[in-house]
Amino acid sequence: MMRSDEPDPLIRNPDILRRGEPFVQALRTIKLTGVLASTVAIGSGRWATSMPHGDDCIVLYVLTKGSCVAGILGSREFVELKQGDVLLLPRPGRYTIAQSPDIPPVPLEELLQREFGRLHTVEEKWKALFASPFLHHLSKGGATVVEMTALRLFFEQKFPAAILNGLPALIRLEGFVARNRSFVQAVLSQIIEQGEKGLTGQDAATRLAEALLVQCLSEFLVTFGEDRPGFVRGLKDPYLARVIGAIQTQPGARWTLASMSCAAGLSRSAFAERFRTTLGMTPAQFLTAVRMARALDMLVNGQNSIARIADFAGYGSEAAFSRAFRKWSGSPPGSLRRSGPASLTSAGVPRTADHSKQHPG
Repeated sequence: MMRSDEPDPLIRNPDILRRGEPFVQALRTIKLTGVLASTVAIGSGRWATSMPHGDDCIVLYVLTKGSCVAGILGSREFVELKQGDVLLLPRPGRYTIAQSPDIPPVPLEELLQREFGRLHTVEEKWKALFASPFLHHLSKGGATVVEMTALRLFFEQKFPAAILNGLPALIRLEGFVARNRSFVQAVLSQIIEQGEKGLTGQDAATRLAEALLVQCLSEFLVTFGEDRPGFVRGLKDPYLARVIGAIQTQPGARWTLASMSCAAGLSRSAFAERFRTTLGMTPAQFLTAVRMARALDMLVNGQNSIARIADFAGYGSEAAFSRAFRKWSGSPPGSLRRSGPASLTSAGVPRTADHSKQHPG
């Protein structure tokens, strides 16, 4: 029987029921700090554009009219897009969107200079990017054949969330707009409206863009992406998902190979092999990635001491944490704290796990 001083479950924080769910914990690692967006109108004929994509952002296209192709310039890997589709580009590289894959693309940098070169400040260009439809291959009075909204979503730090590491380079969500029409229309219009305000509208626009990205990734995680090693497959594995969720909820716990395999309900050897085959990394590497990503967030955005962060991350001493962090990121934690987020652009990308005694083998 519920005590009289306890709130009715109906009005309690829903997070209590969702805590520990791997999908929830994974999506929580996605944090955006900025968004650039523009509506794009394209005319008939042959056209193609190439776009740069750095390692601090994810690019998202919502196709609202017509059809086209999108691909990776280097590998010549293309997908077809039609009205109502959403395209996610989660990994660095140079991409192209075109009427046909055989057309030499015009660099986006040239188009931006042509469209906004007359403006003087960056904020003026940002406002214009949001406010004015970006016209491409469209003569005055000509018919629009393809329409889309292009969004460039920027992350809090150079290191992408673990959930992005195992994603394919091109993600097509077929018919996404039709399934989420009212949500997509409302969110896109508000992103544009807030973005037109310049820097003062960035906070609201960014949170709205984050909601759209989470919706896209949620659908992808539930529906697609099981056929390649990586984080997505790990979330869909009934044994490994328990461990992934537990580590994300309590990254500083004294995790060992024995405790992980026990949480999964498998023997140590079966768990280690299943984890490596499914996620493409060892349990130690995954644990390190989660711990260090949380530690990095605390270093850049919090006020905790390095000793407190080391304890949170599961290290017995500040020195052990500092060695592991430097090996993972290429920079000592103290230097990142002193120089702030800007220093992340020069930090190295983590490749290997720390195999200190705190980590399972």
